[in-house]
Formats: sequence, C-alpha cells, structure tokens
Amino acid sequence: MTSEHLTWVKQAERLFDQKQYQEAITLAERALKVNPNCAAAHQVIGLVLSERERPQEAIPRLARALALQGDLVPSHNGLGRCYYLLEDFDRALRHFETALYLQPDHSFAHFNRGMVYLKRGQYREGWLDYEWRWSCGLVQRPSIPRPRWDGAPLNGRAIMVHTEQGLGDVLQFIRFLPQVKRQGGRIVLACQKALHPLLRSLPFIDEWFPVDEPGAITFDVYSPLLSLAAILGANEATIPREVPYVHPDPERVERWRSRIQSLPGFKVGVCWQGSITFQGDLFRSMPLVQFAPLAQVPGVTLVSLQKGPGVEQIEANSASVPLHAFDELDRDGTFVDSAAIMQHLDLVITSDTAIAHLAGALARPVWLVVSMGCDWRWLIDRSDSPWYPTMRLFRQKAFGNWEGVFQEVAQALKEKLAGKSVGVASVPMSAGELLDKIAILEIKQERIADPVKHDNVRRELDLLRAVRRETITESAALQALAMDLKRVNEQLWDVEDEIRLCESAKDFGARFIELARRVYQANDHRAALKRQINNLLQSPLVEEKSYTSAA
Repeated sequence: MTSEHLTWVKQAERLFDQKQYQEAITLAERALKVNPNCAAAHQVIGLVLSERERPQEAIPRLARALALQGDLVPSHNGLGRCYYLLEDFDRALRHFETALYLQPDHSFAHFNRGMVYLKRGQYREGWLDYEWRWSCGLVQRPSIPRPRWDGAPLNGRAIMVHTEQGLGDVLQFIRFLPQVKRQGGRIVLACQKALHPLLRSLPFIDEWFPVDEPGAITFDVYSPLLSLAAILGANEATIPREVPYVHPDPERVERWRSRIQSLPGFKVGVCWQGSITFQGDLFRSMPLVQFAPLAQVPGVTLVSLQKGPGVEQIEANSASVPLHAFDELDRDGTFVDSAAIMQHLDLVITSDTAIAHLAGALARPVWLVVSMGCDWRWLIDRSDSPWYPTMRLFRQKAFGNWEGVFQEVAQALKEKLAGKSVGVASVPMSAGELLDKIAILEIKQERIADPVKHDNVRRELDLLRAVRRETITESAALQALAMDLKRVNEQLWDVEDEIRLCESAKDFGARFIELARRVYQANDHRAALKRQINNLLQSPLVEEKSYTSAA
C-alpha cells in the first residue's frame, strides 16, 4: 500500500468522524481503486451507509471489511446497528458482544446493546447499558456540585431531577417523579422553560430550576430524568401506567372548544415530522403525503398538530391531504394549545414524535406509526404499549415502506368509524357495574403473579378504564364510592380464598359457616354501592337484585 493510499484512508476516517459523509466516501472509494482489499476503506463506506439509514447497502460493505480484518470494532458495532434496524436482534446482539469482547469499554457498543435489551423488554440489563449514553456523547453530562442520587430514602432532602434529551422523553419519564416523591423529599425539576406552562400544575414538583442557565443550589442530590427508571428498578410490571398524569389548562381547553367541535365528522389530529436535529429523524418521520389514505376515509376530518419543520408541506399537499391548521398553535408555550385541542379530538395519529407522548400522557386515544428498527420504547411485535394504555401501534412490515403501514391504518380507521372491534363485544352496562368490573380487575392486577394472566388482565383493564374516561364524569363523591367498592371486592377475594382452604381441609364447622355468611353480607354491601353510583350518575341502566331477607 502506498503512503498516498494510507493518507486517503486516514482522511476518509477523519471526514466520517466530522460527519462529512460524501467526502469520506469519495476518498474511501479512491483508496479502493488502488487496493480493493482495503478493509478500512470498506469500513468507512459501510459506516456512512449505516449512518444514512441504508442498512441493506451497509451490511455487505461492513461484512467485507470484517472478512478482510476480523477485529475491526467499528464494523462489528456498525453491523449490529444495521441488523437492529432490520429487526434481526439476535444477530445484532452477537456483533455488539463481539465488539465488546474486542474492546470492553466501547461506549457505542454498550449503548447499542442496551437498545436491544430494552427493545426486548429486558429492562434490568437495558437500563445498565443505557447509562453509556453519557460516554457516547449522545447527551451532554452537566456539571452539578452535588452527589448523584443512588435511590436511598431522601428523608427530607431535596433532589434536583434534570431533563437531558427531547421533549417526548420529558413527557414519558416525569411519570416516575411521584415515586421519587414518596422517598420523603422535595423535588426540584430542571426542565426546558418552554414546557413550564404545560407542566406547572403537576402536584409532585416543589420547585423549578432553569435548565439552560445558572441557578441557586437549593437541593442536596440530583439525578438525570432518564436514569430514574434504572434507579427505581422499573420493568414492564412496575412502570407507572395511571393516566392522565399531564393535564391541559382548563381555560385553554374551553378556548378551543367551539373551533374544534365545529369541524365536521370524526376529528383526527395528525403529526408527521419530528425534530430535524435528532440523528434518527429521517428514520422515524415521514412525508405528509403518506397520510393521504386517511384523508380518503369517508367522514374523517384531519387537524394538523404539526409545528416548526414540516408545516411547509401542508400547502404543497393540500389536494391529497386537506388539513385544518392553526397558525397560532403553541405560540406562548410548548404544547399548551396542542394539549387543549386534543381534548376535543376523537383520535390522534402521529409519527414517533413528542406529540405521541403528549397524547399518551393526556390519556387521549392515539395511534402511533413506527418504522422497522424503531426506538426501543415501542418494543417488538406488539400493537400496545406498556407506557401508554390509550396507545395503539402500527408497524412497518418492510424497511422504509410507509405505504403499506398507512393502508393498514386507513383500514383500521374505517373499521373504527363502522364500529367494528374484532373479538371484543360492546355490551351496555350500568355505571356501577362498569366501576365494579374495573375494581375487580385492579385487584387481579395487584395479586396475580403469572405474567400471561397478568398481561390479559392489564389489557382488559386498559379497555375498561378508557370507557370510564370517555363516558363518566368524575367527582370526589364518585371516587370515594369507587374506593369503597374496591375494598368490598378485596374482602370478598380474601373470604373466598379462606373458604377454599376450609373446603380443602374438609373443615365445614363454625368458621366455614361464618365465612359463607360474610360472602352474602359483602355482596349486599357491594350491590348497595353500585346502586349509589348509578343514582349519583343518573345511570339509565340499574342492576336489580332480589334475595330472601336474612332477617
């Protein structure tokens, strides 16, 4: 190899590090003309193609590099990322593991391996590798003159939790703050100022800290927001799922009421473009024109929730994707209008942007359209999300093919408007009966350990909670009755367990008789509570019972 040849390869590697990708390819190809077996040149071209989200083209280049020189750590890491994008997770994991065998402190291989673990729902391993994001330089580590929180009880100390990434990450992970609060301390949130108007009503935040400027140190320990899940040991069974945990400004909701409700038909909010500064945006965002099949569904009116980059596509696509757009959207605070508008929409359909997290945190029905190799938080091969009970996922079946997934979304939208729900019967029931069923499912969720049964319970509970949100007006009196109803059902559960133990032991004496009496007494109390709920809500359906009086 000539010295000039070596110079071209080294320059290509530097240009790649500087993200001057086309120049890097040009020099690498020049080197290959001199020596077609130059592993480093093949590696540069493969890594560029990988960064440009072209995994099918990158794989043969990186594989060629490794065939020539098997210890190239960047090629193993790059191949792992390509296979991740194509959802070949076993092969991706093998390459990340090989990279770490060759270089145990390779930060990107650690981080990427964490993405595979998290994508598979292996949260314990995934959270550990996710901490390598700081070493990768993917986020900037702030200098904070206080110790980092290790999860120990706060016992009156104040903890500063700071945001670190995008707005969607903030909306997703603030759900953990109440758990931190229960450690017995004060919470100081360092958050983007633009989000303050939306989040200022959260009861578990005691103080705000300016995230982008110096501020007074009024806290004892700190934690990055996205590290809370690891500190708290979060997994699919323990992720806080109660929604909504974000609430729009009531005055803003009222301000938008007539404008949105005056729109005809089934109102669907749409968003297609994420932040263009995000490295993987090309991979998660899609052109507005892809929404055309939704606009063709009879009875559907599309409402734009898009801000910033992407809005320029509205006029250009007005014939195929007619939208109602509002220029004043969120001018005085991030998402303050979007959150209010969502309260009047029937559905939100969006790409993987912060709008998806906002809708989920507000407990609004949201359909999320994701690509192959999508972000870790949407897991694998499932249409629901452990993070947001009101969310449904639609996935690409082939890499880069948005047309197929939007045809599927359009068909689901037609079925929704036609009132179809495969495998789920829609049956009228009284309000008391609905809350009783929810209470029983909540008890099952707390007491059933079998993961398959637990997942079935969770799915049914999410559906019924959604019905409750859509059909019942909440009040303090109703919540008190619902709590009493749950307590009675817990008593019945315990009594039935004890009866079964007596029967197993063939003990039909005084204790068995007392337990049997407690069953009908508790059921009488349960029926009375359901009647009170029906009366409170003026339910048109009222459950009737008729038994011989015990007196």
